[in-house]
Amino acid sequence: ARYGSSTFLIGIAENLRFGTDSMVIGMLISATAITFFSIASNLVQYSTEVVQRLAQVFTPMSSHFDATGNDGYLRKLLVAGNRACALIAFPVCATLVVLGKAIIAAWVGPAYLVTYPVLLMLVIPRTLYVSQATSTKIMFGMDRHRPLAVVLVLEGGANLALSIALANRWGIEGVAIGTAIPLACTSLLFLPSYTCRLVKMRVGSFLVETYLLPLTLCVPLVFTLLLSRHLLPELTIRNLIFELLASGFVYGACCAWWLLTRDSMGVALRGEFSQYMQRTHTR
Repeated sequence: ARYGSSTFLIGIAENLRFGTDSMVIGMLISATAITFFSIASNLVQYSTEVVQRLAQVFTPMSSHFDATGNDGYLRKLLVAGNRACALIAFPVCATLVVLGKAIIAAWVGPAYLVTYPVLLMLVIPRTLYVSQATSTKIMFGMDRHRPLAVVLVLEGGANLALSIALANRWGIEGVAIGTAIPLACTSLLFLPSYTCRLVKMRVGSFLVETYLLPLTLCVPLVFTLLLSRHLLPELTIRNLIFELLASGFVYGACCAWWLLTRDSMGVALRGEFSQYMQRTHTR
């Protein structure tokens, strides 16, 4: 009951965080404005949800390490897992920021390009959150997710209050700001400090070991995206496909270089986990 009640609160918080924006827009702005806001919010949700799904594998792993008292493995899992999440989330965010207008134009038409500022306001804090998806899964695995539930409920309440306060003044952009500010506070202030305290790790070491590599690998990607936008300014499907293929090839080549020439922490973790399980079964 204790575990499930915290999980239930998180479910309520998710609805407050991301399910009330359309209601606020419909009540305070117009029903038509919901469509414009939903285009940007859905695009962000579709592109980042895969990270949350992939990170679910870390819940049983962290539960096992916590039950057996292996804090060292938990720290390695925190770094390797969030690094893997960032390797997916960061290039997606960069692509949406640089090619956002082209993607919107190809998806629903140039008439909806006014939603691009909303896309920018939502995708950056959302990326900060999903790039720490392993952190939340570790909390679930250790049965230490009640503080997360409380923080997310508070974030959802702040989201609703700010969205209502800013909707009349700035329209759908105000609602996006009301969502982005509390989400960014949770991602930057709560998640790193609380998770590092759980696994007994310094926040600075966690940030450097986890996110320096994904950020570095994204630099050639961003350069390729900006160059392709400069060379192909027209918002056409053909140009968009070419830009996505070119940037994907560059990022894939950078990731392949890292995997082939550097010791992957994720590979090392899987090897150590297998060896540990073999020793456990032998005993």
